Amino acid sequence: MPDRLQGLLHQARDQGRVWLPAVLGGLLSLNILMGWHWSREPDLPDLVVSPQPVPGEATTQALIDVMNTLLDKPGGYLSNDILPHRLWLDNMPNWEFGVLTQARDLSRALQKELGRPRLTGRVSEDPDLGKAAPQLAFDHKSWAFPSSEREYRRGIRALERYQSRLREAEQAKEPASFHLDPAALDFWLAEVHDRLTALSRQLSGSVGRPLPDAGLLDDESVPLSRTPRFQVDDVFYQARGSAWALLHLLRGAEQDFGRQLTAEGRIHLRRVIHQLEYTQAPVRSPMILNGRGFGLFANHSLVMANHIAGANISLQELRASLYRIEVREREE
Repeated sequence: MPDRLQGLLHQARDQGRVWLPAVLGGLLSLNILMGWHWSREPDLPDLVVSPQPVPGEATTQALIDVMNTLLDKPGGYLSNDILPHRLWLDNMPNWEFGVLTQARDLSRALQKELGRPRLTGRVSEDPDLGKAAPQLAFDHKSWAFPSSEREYRRGIRALERYQSRLREAEQAKEPASFHLDPAALDFWLAEVHDRLTALSRQLSGSVGRPLPDAGLLDDESVPLSRTPRFQVDDVFYQARGSAWALLHLLRGAEQDFGRQLTAEGRIHLRRVIHQLEYTQAPVRSPMILNGRGFGLFANHSLVMANHIAGANISLQELRASLYRIEVREREE
């Protein structure tokens, strides 16, 4: 090998030893900065409806808003991402799953009860809601063939068609339905109640010794469920995303069902919304703390569990008021 060529190879190797770590370090730093930006939770969207909204328009618009924000927030939808930053960006995918769970529950309630046509002699299904619910139920981690985003956008378009048919009921060939009766609303709220109960239990499992589901504390036959240490932040952000989505969905339902509720029912609904607003307070700590007892550090999960449990209690009172309305209507 000529001396000149050999010298160039040695020079390139020496330069590579300097520049390669610098390039890799720069890419890693850029990836970390992008990950920090993508992990920022989006603000709640503004609920915008027509000046004279028809029943169901606000609830459907709130569901569309939640799904659009989920897909279009900074960094886009991350739960099915396969790039390296997916290894350390676990908080946002858990937040996304919480949002998606609430959106799926409402879309299913629209399909089965809230937006289901009640024709004489038979019970049918709205064609657009029949497409939207399965699309939103698609696997949230599918990267391609097809991707989760593609299926969810198809579900959003189906919801938009349903909403358009609600607005243009007189001109539409097949008008859409939306039921304001207490039983239809309670069908959805029953699912919300179960979700909040499950989240509250998971969050409470972060304490040093959680309470058992039943029996005495010293009864060894009763299993004690405790959230694993490395899953505490996962449960926290799933609950935070679920509360974020439910907050916006209930604001839409408040516009549609507000006049149908009693004064007591409206108060309970506002209390649910207020408790959910508390769950969206900024997290000042760089990490989710898991303090025990009356120790030095806070327990963020227990604070979140407290607000969710408070919302759930008010939700139960709201459902009780709906039951009283239904009983009164039957008696009349």
